[in-house]
Amino acid sequence: MLDLDLTVADALLPAVSVLENSVFRTSFDETDEDGLNVSGAALLNLFGQPPIAFHRVYADISGGVLQGLWLSHAISRAQLAERNDFDGDDFILRMSSDECEKATGIKKPQQISCRRDLEVAGLISVEGKQGKTTIFRIHLDAIHNAVSKDAANDLLRWHRMQSPPSSGG
Repeated sequence: MLDLDLTVADALLPAVSVLENSVFRTSFDETDEDGLNVSGAALLNLFGQPPIAFHRVYADISGGVLQGLWLSHAISRAQLAERNDFDGDDFILRMSSDECEKATGIKKPQQISCRRDLEVAGLISVEGKQGKTTIFRIHLDAIHNAVSKDAANDLLRWHRMQSPPSSGG
């Protein structure tokens, strides 16, 4: 039996089952009312790229969705990294723009803008380049502090909404 991550398929296609030799069958394998045969395999080929997901808080602390996606990808790489990829509280990330685009879908001009915004926010710094690979220093302590501050602000806003207005005297 072929073992595949069908996260996208599960969300988009009903009754997906994986059979021997990676043949996909779905309830869409039949001809629809317009006479079109929409194959489950074709849809999985179209949507078969791994899903791109990120933690929403990274968009809040970094200034936007693309910045949050870039930062989330960097954090996910840190979670898989070796001990020698860290320097104190910083993760040293080596990544080319092609690698980044393949993993996140963020195009090179957008990556440049993301990195600049993340640097201004103090969440990363660019250390240099080795060929086409850029070396980034991901400031995990600064990210932790920004996430904590964002969470505290959210809690304070929630508390203020729950508290009845005080009556003036």
